Amino acid sequence: MVSSVSIIITCHFSNGNIVPRELTYGEFILEDAKSLSRFVSREAPIKSDGGIPKRYDKIIVIKEDDLDNLRKRIVELLKYEECKLVNFGVFTSLKREEVVKCFVKAAKECMKKSQLGQVLGRVWSLEFNGSGKGCGVIAADDKIHSWRDK
Repeated sequence: MVSSVSIIITCHFSNGNIVPRELTYGEFILEDAKSLSRFVSREAPIKSDGGIPKRYDKIIVIKEDDLDNLRKRIVELLKYEECKLVNFGVFTSLKREEVVKCFVKAAKECMKKSQLGQVLGRVWSLEFNGSGKGCGVIAADDKIHSWRDK
């Protein structure tokens, strides 16, 4: 599989509701990261004061089968991330648990290295193979929280 990365600023990109469904390896192996972006959710798992779901500021799609290379890409992308709401769509043949563990560890480390005022309110999440499930990290007032979907 050829590795690739695509970054989409969502204010410049609109599409209808995305219905999550986990893609099989055969379904995404021939597509590049940019075309796989159509399977990654645009709505963040948080709502505004009016109960309206917020949209991610940025969608980053990574297609990678090597865990070490995936970890390096995630760390490098998070190190310079300035947007508050970012969703990583990861398409890989690796096991979900490995990818989730890698992402949560990298995101927490990057948030801890930044100054607290800069990371407050950030929500970085990961979707696995377009399934709508994965994990995420939130920088709150008291500490950095994480969640993992089952």
